[in-house]
Amino acid sequence: MEFIFRFFHPDKLFQERELLTSQQFSGVIVYGITDVDEDFLNNSVLNLPIVVLLRREENLHSICLDDYAVGQNIARLFMERGHKTAGYIGSHQRGRGATIRKLGFLEQCRQYGIQIKEQWVIDTPKRDYEGGFIAMKEIIEGKDYPSIMFISMPQQVIGTWNACQKAGVRIPDDMEILAYGTYNYFNYLSPTISCVYLPMECLAQTALDLLMTVLDKNIQMPINRILHEEYCFRESCGGFIE
Repeated sequence: MEFIFRFFHPDKLFQERELLTSQQFSGVIVYGITDVDEDFLNNSVLNLPIVVLLRREENLHSICLDDYAVGQNIARLFMERGHKTAGYIGSHQRGRGATIRKLGFLEQCRQYGIQIKEQWVIDTPKRDYEGGFIAMKEIIEGKDYPSIMFISMPQQVIGTWNACQKAGVRIPDDMEILAYGTYNYFNYLSPTISCVYLPMECLAQTALDLLMTVLDKNIQMPINRILHEEYCFRESCGGFIE
């Protein structure tokens, strides 16, 4: 079996039309599409079976998370750990999945009676160190700050962590932190960072298995597989209360 990797810019998947209609390949797995790319796929006549990752598609084979449920589960974790206040840091550059996770998180927190003040919910222009640092600094410098934070973008984590360090906010004593996504360095910060994530190995294997099944059985009806998130609890936030 031979694999060929091709990179494309967001909103520019249409530039790969020749690849997606080629007889050279048996199938295509697509990762990281935008709404524009999705419209292109749904409105094109393509000659290959396509599996789209991390998006629920009605007309294409797809593998995704139930992002709304992920947000709800994070809120449940916060509730079980006894938190009465919570905050959120994300980015305007987020995709659809992050938007849905945020909605599920905020709505479920309200259902549990967890207070989330408007100034504790910040979406930054960029999903990077600077965005995380500035957002956390703004939250900490308010009259009060929440007892736990959900950081939606892993790229922002070290910025939020550094802002707490500089302000003397102790993690997890003064504030717990849970991140979405994972980086290796999460395990080397002090304190180490807890996170919720989708294992890439599981995603890749599921995508390949689905594509091979579609090819082997010549399946035309779109198949959607829903995967479940995993948690890695370290020092910055403890786990669910059994």
